[in-house]
Amino acid sequence: MLLQGLRATPALDVLHFPTLEDFQVFERLGDSRNTPLSGRCSSARAHLALPSSYLTVQRTFPRILEVNYKTRGTVCFVPLSSSINVTVNGITGDASRVMAVQGEAACEIVEPQANLFALLNLGPTISDRGWPISSDRVHIFQAKRVAALQSFRQTVERLLAFASLDPVQAQDPATMRRMEETLLSSLDDVMTSVPALPAPGLFEPYRRIVRRMEDYLLLYPAAEIYIADLARACDVSPRTLQTATRAVRGLSVHRYLRLRRLWSVRRVLAMRRPHTKVSEVARANGFWHMGEFTSAYRAAFGEMPSETLTRISKTENTGCLS
Repeated sequence: MLLQGLRATPALDVLHFPTLEDFQVFERLGDSRNTPLSGRCSSARAHLALPSSYLTVQRTFPRILEVNYKTRGTVCFVPLSSSINVTVNGITGDASRVMAVQGEAACEIVEPQANLFALLNLGPTISDRGWPISSDRVHIFQAKRVAALQSFRQTVERLLAFASLDPVQAQDPATMRRMEETLLSSLDDVMTSVPALPAPGLFEPYRRIVRRMEDYLLLYPAAEIYIADLARACDVSPRTLQTATRAVRGLSVHRYLRLRRLWSVRRVLAMRRPHTKVSEVARANGFWHMGEFTSAYRAAFGEMPSETLTRISKTENTGCLS
């Protein structure tokens, strides 16, 4: 299970609650009352503070929960397991349904079984991401892209493992910002419903948006790039930027940026300059998780980064992305 094996560090708060009295997962969000449905009340949580948000992963217990959420931004609840059984305000939830709460909202929740959720509490400065959220303060909708939901779950798992195993890097402000951006990009992909093909009249506006994005990336090749800032530079919402990038490039913004960064790393490594370190080049291009970077690099180029760095061949086309 996701929470097993994690150790508490200065960056990661890991707590286990053997009894109902110990259970305090919702204290950050609002007033609540728990009524257990069985004698099994043990639960657990892991809490990671990011620059503009909080990530909490929690294992619950069978219960009736009456809760008044209070947040200045948006709280997203994303299921992390394939077996979810929950009802929120009379609406049945499952492993593919995501809930978003804005402001103050009362919820009547029934969990017949223990569930595993990720709670991402977004601060006011990053709450407006252009998601298709209705005017209701409690919004539950079907996540239409199974692959995006699975990618979000894997991102959460990697974040917790990273914060548990490398607490020094996990406390570095720049690394924390990259971690948060990776998580938000993954969540954007879950929350954004994009048609397979844009309407004919939309493609040209989408193409212009993507061109503006690429011009911005060319102007700031070494800068930290965050989707909210990138969307603002293109004068669109993050959701519109996601839609345009997927329509024109066939990838989410996160995946497209990662592809560009991988090529940037490859170009530096292919120069084979003295004293070049793979980890330093990777981090300079926004990769904070070396295991994920190495896997993505190998998947993209068919070799390890170290092989690119040491390969003897002198003639190689290192790609056309710039």
